Amino acid sequence: MKTQDSGLVQVYMDLPEFNIEQFNSGLKRYFHLEGKLKDHYYSNGTYFDETIVAFYPEHLKGIKDKVGLIKSLKDEEKD
Repeated sequence: MKTQDSGLVQVYMDLPEFNIEQFNSGLKRYFHLEGKLKDHYYSNGTYFDETIVAFYPEHLKGIKDKVGLIKSLKDEEKD
C-alpha cells in the first residue's frame, strides 16, 4: 500500500494466475493492471504468472455510491 500525507494513493494486490478468475468481475472496473511476472509461481510441475494490480482512490467514488444506494434501499425495506 502506498500513501501520502493527504491520504491513500494506491493499494497493490498480487494475484497468481490460477486465482484471476475469482476477481474477473471487478478487475477492469476497480483495478488497474500494473504488470505481470512471468512464471513467478511453481506448483506441481507447472509455472504460473503473477498479475499485479492496483486500486486507486478515484475508484472509491463509484463503490461508495453503490454501497450508499444499497444501504438506503435496505433502510427503506425496514420502514
